[in-house]
Amino acid sequence: MYIVVQKLKRMQQRPKDFNKRHFSQIEERFHSAQQQVQEIKMELQKAPSDHQLIQKEVDASTHYKKMKEAYESFIFQRTKIQWLKEGDSNTRFFHRSIRRRKFQQRVLEIIDKNGVI
Repeated sequence: MYIVVQKLKRMQQRPKDFNKRHFSQIEERFHSAQQQVQEIKMELQKAPSDHQLIQKEVDASTHYKKMKEAYESFIFQRTKIQWLKEGDSNTRFFHRSIRRRKFQQRVLEIIDKNGVI
């Protein structure tokens, strides 16, 4: 039993290390990837026929898309955790969520196929 517990403790460290390597400071990494793409695009405007710069832009855009996806996933998880903590209780967070949902679901105008309101 002791050996199993020791192995489990060692195995627990691997996911923590993986998480630190790939998902730590995700917001900063997302913003730096965004900045890098913008800088490369500015350089590309000066020299549009530079093939190395074009490849650099493709690589930076791919990296940016991955960072954006990871950042959005992080934000979604953080929001979900906050909802689980504060939930349906009568809090400011709950009322802001309801207000936002009402605003998103409201109907501003109805147009038929002839374009008449």
